[in-house]
Amino acid sequence: MKERIQELMKQAGTDVSGKWMGVDHATKFAELIVQECAEVCYDHSNAAGGVDTDFGYGYKDCGDDIKRHFGVEERAIPILSDDEEALLSGITSSKLFTIEAVKKAFGVKE
Repeated sequence: MKERIQELMKQAGTDVSGKWMGVDHATKFAELIVQECAEVCYDHSNAAGGVDTDFGYGYKDCGDDIKRHFGVEERAIPILSDDEEALLSGITSSKLFTIEAVKKAFGVKE
């Protein structure tokens, strides 16, 4: 399997073996793939001179159409390190996401 697909599966919160995937994970994985496809169009847009050129605008419009077609809203998808993912999963799994917990986790002293 391609490395990028494995990275997207990991970002979606599922194991990279592909043996199991919950509905929430499958939805996020699909959204990540749609975002990735749109990003290819945006990269082509930039390479063609950006939205100030006919080709550049066409590529950008294509990327927007892909996201609109699949109902993927515009938002940034953070890429977290393994440490950040572990930290956030520990905080959110306890359902005690407080300022104090985050400060403690990051070693912030007042």
